Amino acid sequence: MPSLLRLRLVIKLLSKRAYIHARDADSGINGAIRYEILAHGDDASSKFYIDPVTGVVRSMVTFALEGEKMYGFDVKATDREGSETENSAVINVFTTSITIWLQIAADLENLEEIRKIVSQTIDHYNQIDVFVCNIAMKDKLYEILDENILKCFEAAYSRRIRAATYLAHLVLPYLIETKGNMIIVSSAASSIPLTGGTLTLIPHMCDASFDMLSKTLACEFGSKGVRVNTVNPNVVNTESNYTLLPDPKQVKAILEKAVQKTALKKLIEPEDVAKCIVFLASNAASFITGHSLVVDGGFLYK
Repeated sequence: MPSLLRLRLVIKLLSKRAYIHARDADSGINGAIRYEILAHGDDASSKFYIDPVTGVVRSMVTFALEGEKMYGFDVKATDREGSETENSAVINVFTTSITIWLQIAADLENLEEIRKIVSQTIDHYNQIDVFVCNIAMKDKLYEILDENILKCFEAAYSRRIRAATYLAHLVLPYLIETKGNMIIVSSAASSIPLTGGTLTLIPHMCDASFDMLSKTLACEFGSKGVRVNTVNPNVVNTESNYTLLPDPKQVKAILEKAVQKTALKKLIEPEDVAKCIVFLASNAASFITGHSLVVDGGFLYK
């Protein structure tokens, strides 16, 4: 409880903007995929965000707090409607001080609902300056010789690559208007196979696609003032890791192996990724585009 009270105090210090949060209906075995959209101040370094994200809410709350601390962003957070997890208790504390917020329920596999996310955001805020796309893998993973491998691939393609591409298609006209920027959360595995062998093949194929989407858009729209980059973390320490495999011991073994393969000998925390996203979204990164910012604790070069 002390931690909740501390978070309440932190949020009360923030001013007059909000997370916009949208969550889709249950997507099967592993529950719902969520969207987070962040909106904050109007100056050159404090802009509107739209962010589809899966995993725990902690990472986006951290993004908000780090943005406020590092660059003076005005941010607040909404609750995660319909959730009964420990994280929702934390977020519900935040709702006591919300002044502006928007919730949109949406299904990543439904194009009409994806359109609704963007259209309702524009109706509410009139513009989008920064698009942060963070769509994690939520389906069970299978190795290449498993008969379920194509089922895994099709789900990942639909909910990650297809959705991210369509969101980029919808958001880019607004980014051109505001000379905004886009950050796609990929992973360090987009360029080199990480721990897990073919068990992690599908999500890593998606990450490679995210990198190419980012670099191509950066080349195409740089002349229009739009920057596009990726943040590429290694394994991040979130509860969502345990939704991907049926055996928690197997997940723990993979995480421990990942730690030993890093130069810093520790897992990446959501805060580490959030700070990089905030940096790329800010004017401090105004000359950076088409870049993949690796956040891996020295994994690739160990």
